[in-house]
Amino acid sequence: MKKPKNSVWFQKYSRIFLTGCISLLLFIFVLLAVLLWPKKTMPKHIPESIDGYVTAVIDRNIQRVRTEIDSYRYPPIEVTAGIPVEWTIYADKAHFNECNHAIRIPDFGIETNLKVGETVVTFTPTKPGDYVYTCWMNMIKSRIRVIPAPENPEQTTVKPIANKPTAASKTTIPVTTEKVTTLAKTQTVPQASQTPKTVTLSGYIIDEDCFTSPGYHDPSKETRGCLLMPSCAAGGYGLAVKQADGSFVFYYFDGQISGLSQSGERIDNATAGQRLAWEFIDKNIKDSSLLVTVSAQLTGEKRTNPNPETADGIYYQVLKVVKIT
Repeated sequence: MKKPKNSVWFQKYSRIFLTGCISLLLFIFVLLAVLLWPKKTMPKHIPESIDGYVTAVIDRNIQRVRTEIDSYRYPPIEVTAGIPVEWTIYADKAHFNECNHAIRIPDFGIETNLKVGETVVTFTPTKPGDYVYTCWMNMIKSRIRVIPAPENPEQTTVKPIANKPTAASKTTIPVTTEKVTTLAKTQTVPQASQTPKTVTLSGYIIDEDCFTSPGYHDPSKETRGCLLMPSCAAGGYGLAVKQADGSFVFYYFDGQISGLSQSGERIDNATAGQRLAWEFIDKNIKDSSLLVTVSAQLTGEKRTNPNPETADGIYYQVLKVVKIT
């Protein structure tokens, strides 16, 4: 009995079709393998100091430091005063965007456009201290720590690079004194309450890192975009209360502070006052910060910034938040 012609046609062309599909799949597999293969231009190892700052390595009359930016995070760096800095900033194409493509360092008069790959920034810091650098929109913030130069330049040695901080080391920050001094302001921390005290305070929600940054003197001008940055949330939210002399006193909100992933993304694990602050900012602040009223308790507890990249060892009283309006 003869097979139908259409059956013979199907057998013939089905083999061709299957061969084509297999070839296409092999081509896609090879193409993906080529695209995902590590490139020679991938960044080299970036040394970190014990507190998350990337430390410059001194080589005779110059110090070199190398960092890699993330989508919404700039790493902090540590350099030595009086020695020219050669700073190589690496930007991966996957993380390069409209927000992080340019940096500003106001204290050194630097405004530089970055590019995919490496961009070299040079400057010479002269005075020890902490300096803020930001993206061109002032939304991404980080720091440049300038440490004093050695007394005897002849004995300058390369600073050893410590291991990356562990979870335990991130939270072990020594208490300094009741009176603390930042670059931008001097603040006396209010005395702790012996017993819980119910208070109603008006002020501006701000993260601790921005409050202590030299470039941010007025908490009322803090923007929604900055407040919701992962690095800001990871420093912990609080309330800046204006005093009679025009200065501001900062109170930390209670609760677990949002974490920060290795890629610089916010980990949504905030609780209590920290979560209330995040939700209030997200729902109510459209542009610049708003004057808010916080009902809370002062229990005498104090806390400090737990983010190893922006930690400063300054302790503030904690408000056990009941309501933010």
